[in-house]
Amino acid sequence: MLNLLHAQFYRLVRSVTFWGFLGVTLFVSGLGVWSFGMSYDSAVAYDTGVGFLLPGTTLWLRPEDYAGQMAAMFVPLLSSLFVARFFVDDFSAGGSRILDAGPRFRRDYVLSSLVLIAVVAACLSVASLAAPLLVTPFFPLLDVQWGNFGCTVRWVLQMVLAVLIYGALTLAVTAATGRLGLSVLVAFLLGIGLVDSWMVDAVEAVRGVLFGVGVGDGFSWGQLTLYQDPQGFAWWLPSGQVWGVLAHGYTPTVLGIVPLAALAAIAGLLCWLAIRRKRI
Repeated sequence: MLNLLHAQFYRLVRSVTFWGFLGVTLFVSGLGVWSFGMSYDSAVAYDTGVGFLLPGTTLWLRPEDYAGQMAAMFVPLLSSLFVARFFVDDFSAGGSRILDAGPRFRRDYVLSSLVLIAVVAACLSVASLAAPLLVTPFFPLLDVQWGNFGCTVRWVLQMVLAVLIYGALTLAVTAATGRLGLSVLVAFLLGIGLVDSWMVDAVEAVRGVLFGVGVGDGFSWGQLTLYQDPQGFAWWLPSGQVWGVLAHGYTPTVLGIVPLAALAAIAGLLCWLAIRRKRI
């Protein structure tokens, strides 16, 4: 596995796509902070629960508070698209055939690929958090708070878990089809949270049918939403966590991390099954 991991990271460092997406993440996050800095007048805090501030008061926010919205929008999407582009050559052009020399190649390939996806997600997440450090010095009323570094680390880990789910599913489709167009389409649908939204809509439809025939009367299902105050299983989907927690800079909890870790394990298993059955 170490040899595969070394080969994958060698390709990563030389990948124009990776460095391009890293630059895009840093740019759009910095642009978001700059836009906020231009509009902030020290009268109302920025979605932090701080409330009203006196005129001229410096606003202290954690880096994830500044970058949360842009990171939620671009990190999962760009990471998924990177997976589709980075791995497609291994299956469309038989690029992995020369590496398939050992009995544990497929398992090692999946594990090394998942590690690589996690590293890419961490790099893009850190890039989005670095933007406030570069932009806030231009605005005297904005500053970065580093009081609780552990909260920021947990924020990054939660983002990595969410991206790992999408990345593993994208890799599974890439391995099964070997087609760049289809892999990019799946990566896009996953990265923008549309697949999660379809799942929630399907559950809502089933719930409506059950209530229509009198099943479930007397039970409180709650409102299944992804992006506001999710209840039920929608809260544990990647988009529910990314847009309901990470986009607002909130610190993830154990109850939020455990379901994503379980989903990441399931996505990794599906990825392994797809590659295990693939004729290389």
